[in-house]
Amino acid sequence: MSLSGETQTKGEVCKKLNIELMIDDHLKYANQCAEIGINVYLLNCPWNKGDFPGIKRVYSWQDLIQLVTTE
Repeated sequence: MSLSGETQTKGEVCKKLNIELMIDDHLKYANQCAEIGINVYLLNCPWNKGDFPGIKRVYSWQDLIQLVTTE
């Protein structure tokens, strides 16, 4: 719950703020954002294994920087 009493997902908050790119290591939040069209980069961690639609997995911050600057 937020201070206003309204509960929002991370994806909803990002959409409201016009966020176009999300970097996260939490699969739940990554999926919420990807499902509403936000470009998502998932930092590889033991707790988020697998392939997921709309989510690009990155294995280091260097990989992330390279992907973001070339897309």
